[in-house]
Amino acid sequence: MHPPMQADLSDHVAAAIIGLPMHLRRVFVMAHVQRRTRGDIAAALGISERRVERWLVKALVACRESLAARGVDLTPTG
Repeated sequence: MHPPMQADLSDHVAAAIIGLPMHLRRVFVMAHVQRRTRGDIAAALGISERRVERWLVKALVACRESLAARGVDLTPTG
């Protein structure tokens, strides 16, 4: 399979993020788009930093699975 074009990849990533449950999406966006610290996210949402970490892992796994289902392989080559 050919690697997806950049615009296609962005669309796939956006769809994967949008497809996350709201609590996972909120934490993911705060961490990876807004670049907020785990402590800041925890304080803003009234949850523990450990829960922030668990939700981020769940969000990343779900995004990876969503991308794989779309045929997007993000495994580094080289």
